[in-house]
Amino acid sequence: MKAHHKLFSLLALIFISPFSTANPVGLGISFEENAKLLPSPPGVIFQENTFTIRWLGTAADSISEYRIYLACKNSERKFLGSEVVQGANKDWYFFTMSGHFKGCIAEVSAVDKNGLEGHTLKATVIEKNDKKK
Repeated sequence: MKAHHKLFSLLALIFISPFSTANPVGLGISFEENAKLLPSPPGVIFQENTFTIRWLGTAADSISEYRIYLACKNSERKFLGSEVVQGANKDWYFFTMSGHFKGCIAEVSAVDKNGLEGHTLKATVIEKNDKKK
């Protein structure tokens, strides 16, 4: 009985097209499913003195760019710009804002090579004290 079951399973695999993107064996996810996954934002984002935003690349080779937004109280999130992924996407990225944005928090999202944008992550604000005692 077991040999018959194995033969049936083998025949089922033979009839699956070699060009199919389905996942009949259950070894991970299909190409279609993978293409629908939203990319993760960077794990750590810093905002220094409300002007400079820096974050560490995710090292994901599927990311094409990072998008930078600004969220201020009592207003909608504003798109500021984007940074194209460089090299292996493992280095620090920097984005400098012009203007005064006290009370606003920067957010960064990742965009994959299919154009899908993931969720944003808010920056941790670092206030540098420039006053000398």
